[in-house]
Amino acid sequence: MLTTSDFVDLAYSPDLTQAGIAYACRSLTRTYFPQGGSQYGRLQQIVAEVAVELAFRRHLVTHKVPHNTLGIRPFTDPDRYDMYLGGRKCAINCHLITRKEIIRRLRNDPDYLLQASAQVHKDQLESDNQSDRDLYVFAFVTALVTPTRDELKRALNANQPSYCVHLLPENWASPTPWESLGQLVIKADISESITLELGGQGETHEFLNARIQLPPNRQICTQANFYSLAYLHTTQIPDAQVGIYSPITNQTHNITSNEWGNIWVYGMDITLAGFMTRGEFRRKARPEPTGRQVFKPPTSRSSYMVLPISELRSLKDLFKSAKDWYRGIYNIPET
Repeated sequence: MLTTSDFVDLAYSPDLTQAGIAYACRSLTRTYFPQGGSQYGRLQQIVAEVAVELAFRRHLVTHKVPHNTLGIRPFTDPDRYDMYLGGRKCAINCHLITRKEIIRRLRNDPDYLLQASAQVHKDQLESDNQSDRDLYVFAFVTALVTPTRDELKRALNANQPSYCVHLLPENWASPTPWESLGQLVIKADISESITLELGGQGETHEFLNARIQLPPNRQICTQANFYSLAYLHTTQIPDAQVGIYSPITNQTHNITSNEWGNIWVYGMDITLAGFMTRGEFRRKARPEPTGRQVFKPPTSRSSYMVLPISELRSLKDLFKSAKDWYRGIYNIPET
């Protein structure tokens, strides 16, 4: 039976969020996020997943646990690599916790995490691209976010970092037919100059971004040849509407000052709770129960299979086994 003494706590540093944001922005050019209030929450989940994966790899390096990354993932996700421990593929299932009352409870009572569930999407368990020998590591990260304008203002007034983006609709992010958007024209009736970054794809679907300085009440034309435009990023939220015009499609997209979202994840703690092989998890897990849960999974239309955290296996055993598997693969005698 797993206890809190089996948990592995990892440090959370701002560079983990920065790495997660860099990946999340590139992912926007490959996956369209439907318009809606949860789109920024989904981006924050991606940021947290990448941050935890990087922290986990740093832990493996520090403790000399043999691991490697082999081959890029399919073309839909070319910026992330599959991780292997002792020759076995290892996937990290990350649960982002942002509710302040839950964070306070966990800090005061680490045993409270044992009431959570290890959760895996049904489609992940049914995928033909995975083996029952694959490893699932279950991680929890506590972090603050700024879902409202007032919370963002408080964070900025406290000199906290931010990364504000606006996601463009499908006719811009994934246009049909695939053709140049032309020399984009951007204008804003702002009171002071701002910096904007545009992110999308070029002719051969390569990631393309451009940074411009937008002065008040003037039009700026982009030099980059975008075929799709997925997002805009600003270093400060404009105090007036920003408009983008494509001369090829003859479309204008306007962004009000309330249509920017901060995807910065103010990470606090990372806890690696435990692990289990995919095969064992498939045998033991049960469908996610209905009703309100304390540790609710990220918003998704997919169904989950769940297992009590207390039934997982200790990561200390995994790290030892990984060393044994590695020696077995390369016939290295034990010292």
